[in-house]
Amino acid sequence: MSSIQSPGLSLGSFQALAKTGEAVALKGGALQSTASAKQGFFTRVMNWLRGESSSKINSATKNAFTAAIGQGLTQQGLDTVLRRGGFDAGSRKPLSSREINHVASAKNQLMGETKQLNKLLAELTGVQADIKAKKAVFEEKSRATQQSPSEHTYRASKAAGEELRAARTQGLALADKIQAQVKLMNA
Repeated sequence: MSSIQSPGLSLGSFQALAKTGEAVALKGGALQSTASAKQGFFTRVMNWLRGESSSKINSATKNAFTAAIGQGLTQQGLDTVLRRGGFDAGSRKPLSSREINHVASAKNQLMGETKQLNKLLAELTGVQADIKAKKAVFEEKSRATQQSPSEHTYRASKAAGEELRAARTQGLALADKIQAQVKLMNA
């Protein structure tokens, strides 16, 4: 039986112990791997004789796991990870290695999606700056055409307008990608 004693347990602690046993339990402030996620009659009797309540141990373990998963996440992110991982914090069953792995995988997936969203948002910032610059050029060329109408000033204004429309189209396409990414993250 492996164990880890720490005041602030991390997801890595749970994952390390999940590799060594079928379940993980928090007993006396120490995180321990157990041979079986199922507690038989003998285990329950021994816990009772030691003054330990299986349901309290399971509840404390799941609370510590939820806190470890929630590190670096908003409440909405935590809820999404727990839902995607199929985690039932209210269950009286021990925290199984399978649950730990599913929830950790869901967190990794959400973190990857968040990274992708941040990349798209950074790209949008650049496109917005490009649109602003092209709009200023278009307005300048349009004023020049109004002040001195000629084929030369008209062509310059038309070209600037086309560049502005292309930049706006790019911005709209990027906004659609961002919207799809947010929808995926909230699914």
